[in-house]
Amino acid sequence: EQDSTNGDSPASATTPLGTTTDLLDRFELLESLGEGGFAVVIKARDRLAHRDVAIKIPKLTALNNHSLMARFCREPRLLAALDHPHIVPVHETGWIENIPYFVMALGEKNLRQWTNQHKDAVPSGL
Repeated sequence: EQDSTNGDSPASATTPLGTTTDLLDRFELLESLGEGGFAVVIKARDRLAHRDVAIKIPKLTALNNHSLMARFCREPRLLAALDHPHIVPVHETGWIENIPYFVMALGEKNLRQWTNQHKDAVPSGL
């Protein structure tokens, strides 16, 4: 999934997060970090663990697409099975009002920032 940085508020109209913000008492939503084809990533402060995290949540358009939702729900399981310094760990997964989400460690840079700094390491055409 491609990452793009934008200045939208965390509860943008393209995500269901605006309808569930009151249920996320544990997390203080800070800013939108980026979005891809079917999900958004939001920087949040975990009030319980006292750390900044990234929360990934599907866009509204993905909620009724069975294959996209299956892919979204499979992603944290696959990430949790990997242990590599360049893969952020998954802290938890869950559902809020029938909407899946997962919480990850907050990486130092997003994909766009990394590829801009490492242009020589990225194959042309990506």
